[in-house]
Amino acid sequence: MNARGLPPEELVEEMTSLLDGMSHQLEDIVELLKKERHLLGGGDYAALQSLVKDLEKKTIDFLELESKRNSIAQMIADALICEPKISEIALIMVEEKAAALLEAARKLERSMRNLKSEFDITTHLLDESKRFSELLLSQWRELASGGTFSIRG
Repeated sequence: MNARGLPPEELVEEMTSLLDGMSHQLEDIVELLKKERHLLGGGDYAALQSLVKDLEKKTIDFLELESKRNSIAQMIADALICEPKISEIALIMVEEKAAALLEAARKLERSMRNLKSEFDITTHLLDESKRFSELLLSQWRELASGGTFSIRG
């Protein structure tokens, strides 16, 4: 037993459910990032601002789940006398619970990869937008100062 009075098997079920919840949370964040990317060029700043607030809330919610996951993993590890790693816990659990736990972990890993991919795309687009804006500003400054900018090239 542990501080919560639950056997390790029940904690593993809770961990499996928690990992599923974390995966769903990450997929929600991915969808919000996709919406953000579409709004960036549209000029709907109110919608963009609202979406950023939603992203912040989802991120905070995910971090709370991550903290809970760490705590449960440590309780399970203490009860089973192993490392607080899913692979170690799964080795000790009965096959059915281990399989569910490992599948939930794989699902979370896929969600993390999707999130990283979406961040990479958004970051690249923002970098390109920044470079384009800097180029335009540079040309406008040159025009304003009587530079040698020519329409003919």
